Amino acid sequence: MAQINEQLWLGHFDVWLNEGLIMYRQGLMLNGALATPHQCEALLKAAFEACERYYQAFQFVVWAGKESREALASTMFETEGQA
Repeated sequence: MAQINEQLWLGHFDVWLNEGLIMYRQGLMLNGALATPHQCEALLKAAFEACERYYQAFQFVVWAGKESREALASTMFETEGQA
């Protein structure tokens, strides 16, 4: 998780110890104001992209027993085009 969190500009992954779950956390400082729809959309988009990008790495470590560096390397390539 620490290796992934180093690469994130917004938010971070954490473990909910009581449930043993991996979760993504991100904050939005509002200082008493209401969040705009654009801010909410940007927050959700960043969270979704982070979870989609690193899900496979967590799977490799937790279920396949891979080393974290190897699992993280599998998420570092960008697919282009369509199949």
